Amino acid sequence: MPGVGVPAGPVVEDDLDWVGLRGPVEHTRTGTTHRLVPRPDPLTSRGRPGLVGRRQDTHTCTFAATIDTADLSGPTGLAAYQHQDAHLAVRVDPDPAGAHVVVEIVDDGGPHVLSRVPVEGSVRLELRTDGRTYRAGVLADGGFVEHAAVPHLRLATEHVGGSSGCCSPSSRRAPTVPPR
Repeated sequence: MPGVGVPAGPVVEDDLDWVGLRGPVEHTRTGTTHRLVPRPDPLTSRGRPGLVGRRQDTHTCTFAATIDTADLSGPTGLAAYQHQDAHLAVRVDPDPAGAHVVVEIVDDGGPHVLSRVPVEGSVRLELRTDGRTYRAGVLADGGFVEHAAVPHLRLATEHVGGSSGCCSPSSRRAPTVPPR
């Protein structure tokens, strides 16, 4: 909303309220490094994929992750996740012939690969939003290289159904209402 101040700059890691999908997910964190225990369930399943998430609480933000392509046992990356049938992912898919950065949208039309680009070594994935459009890509040569752009509407509950669900962050307490 115009006139409402939003903190600028990176979020301090300890200030994040991390959530799992359909229960806790085994992971470790050392500084800014997250290591997830691989799980067989993809994001499109109703199972428990290896996902550690944070609720998006602002319209303008960037989520980023640096992925070492040599150290992957399966697809790894970032997602704007509404539910198993509606999400946008930018990820690294390992392959013996060479890894690829893949951008995929899953919505009412099913899964669609929007971009597939070969990559080697470490790659910094970014998922950006300006409140109207999600932009997925990589940081290369000091600048953002967009691989795909998707309007927010493609993931909105009004378009794909579902709900934002219930959440009780463990690190914050609900306000106390005095009795009448």
